[in-house]
Amino acid sequence: MNKIIFLLFLAVPFVSYGQNYEQLLQQAQQEKNWNNYLQIAINYTDNLLNTQQNNLAAQQAETCLSVLSQNQPKPSVELAKLNKNAAIAFYSLENDPKVLFFLQKTLAINENLSPNAPELARDYANIGQMQTKLQQAKTAIKTLKKAEELLKPKPDKELMAYIYSQLCLAYAEADNFNDAISTANLAVSSSEEAYGNKSLDYAIALLNKGAVLQKMDMPEEAINSLQKAKKIFLGLQPSDYTNYHIANEQIGTTFQKLFLNDYKKTNFLDSALVYFNVNLMYDKSYLPESSPIIFNAFLATAQTYLTKDGYLFKTDNSDRIKISLKAAEAELTKLNLPAKSTIKAEFYKFLGIYQLYNLAPSEALAPFQAQIISLIDGFEDNNIDILPQEANFANCIALYQLTGALGWKARAHYELYLQNKNPRQLELAYQTVLVGDKLVNYIRKNAVGAKSYLSAASVDNYEFAIAICLELFANSKEEKYKHQAFYFAEKSKALGLLEAFQNSKAQQFAGIPPALIEKETELKLAISDLEQELFALLPKKTKDLLPQINALQTQIGEKKANYEQFLQQLEKEQPQYYQIKHELKLLNVEDTRKNLAEDQAIIEYFMGTEAVYIFKISKKEFEIKSWVIKGNNLRKQIADFREYIYGYYLGSVEQSESSYANMSSRYAELSHQLYQNLIAPISPLPKRLVIIPDGALAYLPFDALLTSPAADGKQFKTHNYLLLQHAISYSYSATLLQEMQTKTFDKKRSNLLAFAPSFGKEESAEVRGKRYDLSPLTFNVPEVQEIAKILNGGDLYINKEAKEETFKQLAGNYRIIHFATHGMANNDHPDYSLLAFAEIADDKENEYLYINDLYNMKLNADLVVLSACETGIGKLSRGEGVQSLARGFSYAGAKSIFTTLWSVNDLATSKIVAQFYKYLAQGKTKDEALQLAKIDYIKAANNNSANPFLWAPFILIGDTNAMPDIVASSIGLYLIIAATGLALLAILWWAKRKMAKIER
Repeated sequence: MNKIIFLLFLAVPFVSYGQNYEQLLQQAQQEKNWNNYLQIAINYTDNLLNTQQNNLAAQQAETCLSVLSQNQPKPSVELAKLNKNAAIAFYSLENDPKVLFFLQKTLAINENLSPNAPELARDYANIGQMQTKLQQAKTAIKTLKKAEELLKPKPDKELMAYIYSQLCLAYAEADNFNDAISTANLAVSSSEEAYGNKSLDYAIALLNKGAVLQKMDMPEEAINSLQKAKKIFLGLQPSDYTNYHIANEQIGTTFQKLFLNDYKKTNFLDSALVYFNVNLMYDKSYLPESSPIIFNAFLATAQTYLTKDGYLFKTDNSDRIKISLKAAEAELTKLNLPAKSTIKAEFYKFLGIYQLYNLAPSEALAPFQAQIISLIDGFEDNNIDILPQEANFANCIALYQLTGALGWKARAHYELYLQNKNPRQLELAYQTVLVGDKLVNYIRKNAVGAKSYLSAASVDNYEFAIAICLELFANSKEEKYKHQAFYFAEKSKALGLLEAFQNSKAQQFAGIPPALIEKETELKLAISDLEQELFALLPKKTKDLLPQINALQTQIGEKKANYEQFLQQLEKEQPQYYQIKHELKLLNVEDTRKNLAEDQAIIEYFMGTEAVYIFKISKKEFEIKSWVIKGNNLRKQIADFREYIYGYYLGSVEQSESSYANMSSRYAELSHQLYQNLIAPISPLPKRLVIIPDGALAYLPFDALLTSPAADGKQFKTHNYLLLQHAISYSYSATLLQEMQTKTFDKKRSNLLAFAPSFGKEESAEVRGKRYDLSPLTFNVPEVQEIAKILNGGDLYINKEAKEETFKQLAGNYRIIHFATHGMANNDHPDYSLLAFAEIADDKENEYLYINDLYNMKLNADLVVLSACETGIGKLSRGEGVQSLARGFSYAGAKSIFTTLWSVNDLATSKIVAQFYKYLAQGKTKDEALQLAKIDYIKAANNNSANPFLWAPFILIGDTNAMPDIVASSIGLYLIIAATGLALLAILWWAKRKMAKIER
């Protein structure tokens, strides 16, 4: 996230002594007049700051404070002021660790003078801002919440608006996007109320909101907020060119992100360059000669040209990149930064990338080594073959930046190997990725910042790690390198979900007392309930709701602080719990094989920016294939594939005979092409396949791929679908598949719990201020009734009785949970994708089950069936996968989930679902049951109704084992009937014999 200007430092008055300050300081020191020495130091640093001599100000403030510390100065307002001057000076030099250090010294003095004074809120707010910048997001949130707490006795609207503005950035850095956007909205409304809608503070709040929206991958909304802020900055008297620059920079980087979402739209990069060049035009006229902001502008321009040429495989801008980097280097020299600096590290990174771009990897290694040196205190080795070790990680000033530095260095070694075929370079590349992997483990265990950023950054590094391993295998034929490649593929997938599983396991096996587990659940539920209230209120944005919103924010903050404290205490008092929780063991190839049936194989994909790697593991085989891709081509193909299937039905094209023929033909052609690239290279395959997708492949229904070309795209009934040859299921990773397969439930459970609410215009309901008319479902009630008949009973809640509250009360008591209802994915707020229940007429949104509700539940279900729209899709997070309802049910403990990849047809759904249960009742495995149900549907259909739109969205995630006792209750009944019949026959036989004896 880009840096936002520091607002809360006190103004520095200009004072002139008319004498040489150094002489005055020396005289006071000789006289040991420390009060006079302190006052002179304050006036001297004030003067230097006012005259923009920031480097000298930093040096003098630090030197004077060192002298004073050796002479035991008493805490005083003046000493706090000198520490704050030191913080201001180092802030201007972008030395964030030292800024934080001196701010904390300032706070310690002020707290000693006046504990819990409301005025301390300003110090806490400044510290919180710096903690966010230093990627200490969770600590920053606590600090800013402390500032908020201090203001309660003496409310300060202006300061509160600033605290909200900083909190939104901290929440975004911690990946808590719900709180981030809600707090950003609070900052905007509070600033407007306190200062008006043309003020600096209001513009700052809009600027921060834009930064949050950009991080949430909401580029259009981000640009809108940033444009509003920019207009205000330029309209101020005098204009605020520093923040104007930051707004332009944010807009430019947002356009870069838009390009990365669609590589064909090169105009996005041109738009980014426009904003960066505007900055350079204004910077030269209005900003100080030596400014980190000017340096950033040149670097941003170079980055954009590098992006443009690198992704589009051109060499048009080499000279422009070189010019921009030289200009950035000149600015860097003017800044006179300390040896360890993230700004220096960023420059060295782009210098190295430029050399790679120019096919000079040997020249790139030195800048990447310099980048690493700039990030680690105590690591000074310029030898490009030397790597930092685990002991160095604790002294790193920016851990996340270091992951990228190691990744780039590994690439440079690898590219140099490809040029000269020197095996030493390949081995150095391998050793570098191993150190990078150790760093990822260190961050996951120790860092308090955002882990989703770590997951995304790791994917880039793991792509080259896999390529390096495969090259080592090709050279040496040592199997260990193939196995290491699989390890990296596994490491890149859904570690957040695995951590959640591990946490649950830790509670179970560490012997945590039930009372503590219950307390944790209560705390999480309380937070979730408050967040949902806030989620519903925020879009309304009326001023009369502001007190209620503020109160909810405060309550949420308090609850989260209590929860964090509870977890820290739990880990401290339960060491076994801590050990199990943080011990993430990934499955290797041999362990993966053990979990497979004889007729089953795992196909795991790694989707990088330059290649797709395909791992095939069966009982007897382990092979890896690669497919070179360019830019966004595969993601575009998958989006097109889906569009060709459902675009005609869901209204994205005009419904006509020609459009139907066109979409059908394109589907058939692309479907076979994808089969040739994704499946054919690893054929032959056994009957049952577990697909572990990656990236956009998670949106692809593999069983709708065509194994041979289609003569006529419209003849859907006769296409050679992959479905006809293979029963296909899906998993998040091989490790998570084992976790789901081996779940055990001690609790005695009933068989079936099913919900089928009624819908219609009168049941329309509100989601975040918008009303949705959920269309009636004609077949959902008959669907659950048919399932109950197949399974010989079950607990059905239909129409108005299908309540969310009922589900939450009963969900933990059933083996099978079935929903026949409406579902809605929410890409903007993934945790609020939902399932709809029967509406209850009250003032709360209790007719919806959100994903974040599932995070607080514990299910004991072998199978959850989501017979609803869009339950398997949602926002795609790189390195974590799709944030969907299906994933939420996995988190809650379900062994397997039947889910959907797009909006489904009510009638087709009811038919396929009924057949699925019939085959399950016959003892088929879950994947086979779904395969056979789909095949039956196609056989009974005509060419139109055999369209994959109607049957392909249904997929199975997780455990595929059969459920042999699914109709145990009916078997028991048959046994009772049979036993009763035999008893009656025995009685009749005995009676007949008795009568015969009497007659004789």
